[in-house]
Amino acid sequence: MGWRFWMDRAAVGLSVRAIGAGKKVFFAQFVKGQKYSEVKTITQFLPNITIAQYGLDCFIYQKPKQEDIDAARKGLQEVSKILSSNEYDLVVLDEANIALYYQLYSEEELLDILKKKQKISK
Repeated sequence: MGWRFWMDRAAVGLSVRAIGAGKKVFFAQFVKGQKYSEVKTITQFLPNITIAQYGLDCFIYQKPKQEDIDAARKGLQEVSKILSSNEYDLVVLDEANIALYYQLYSEEELLDILKKKQKISK
C-alpha cells in the first residue's frame, strides 16, 4: 500500500473522530468523481459528514481535460465559501495535492483560500 492509501485513511479517520466529538465535517474530493467505497460508506453510515466531489471521472492515467480543470476550480471556489462561512468545524481537502500535481489549480490559488480562512479565524 502506498502513501496515498494512508493519507486517505488518515483524513477519513480524523473526520470520524471529529463527528464523534460532535463536530460538523465537510469532506471535499478534488479528483474523484465516481462513487468509490469511502464515498458510499460515508454517505450510508456517517450522515454528519458532508461530502462533495469536484472531479468528473478518473483521468489519472491520462492528461486532465479542460472540464476537469474547470470542475476542480469550481470546487476550490465552493470550498473557499465554506471555509469563510465557519459552518463546519473540520474541512478536509482530500486530493488537493493530487490536483496541484495535475495543475487543476495553482498552489497560489489553494494557499489564498487557506490564508483567508486563517484571517477569519483570528
